Amino acid sequence: MNYAQQQPETKKMSGAIIAGIVFGIIFVLIATVAGIGAMAYVGAANKGNQMENSIDQLRQNSASNLSNLTMTVTEQAQVPEMATDHLKQIIEAQMTGRYGADGSKAVFQFLKEQNLQVDQRMYLNIQAAMSGGRKEFEITQNRLLSQCTSYKNALGDVWSGFWLRLAGYPKANLAVVCRAVTDSKTDAAFETGQQTKISLK
Repeated sequence: MNYAQQQPETKKMSGAIIAGIVFGIIFVLIATVAGIGAMAYVGAANKGNQMENSIDQLRQNSASNLSNLTMTVTEQAQVPEMATDHLKQIIEAQMTGRYGADGSKAVFQFLKEQNLQVDQRMYLNIQAAMSGGRKEFEITQNRLLSQCTSYKNALGDVWSGFWLRLAGYPKANLAVVCRAVTDSKTDAAFETGQQTKISLK
């Protein structure tokens, strides 16, 4: 084989090598982009799942705190079973700030209306339980709202929000699960911009 015949074959081989290298580079780029996309998708799905589970747990913690406080006051004051639901409504209103710092007075007004004997020691015990319960409830509510804010920030972020939405999040209705526990008077005050006078009666 002479030099003239070898030259086209060398060019063909060189062209095949270049094509192979280009194809390899394109393949590596596509695989890298696909890998980054897959990792971002999995990360977003895991993050969304973890955040929604945390929000659900914090909501259950708040409900548990409220229930435990109701049971504590019910047991300490020996409230009749039929009056327990009414007491729970009063405690919930007190816990959410409807009655302000002296909200435990509303509970004692209820106990007096039920003709229960409330001595000074019971009053102090119940007052301490109400104060501690209110603080625990406030802490769990603040944690819930903080977790919701983090989740909403992640959803609003361009990069993480894209992947979270692609992974199907949010799955929970954030308008419902991220709403703080309040009473109708507080809601009305925020809607109208006017606060009504607090009454313990």
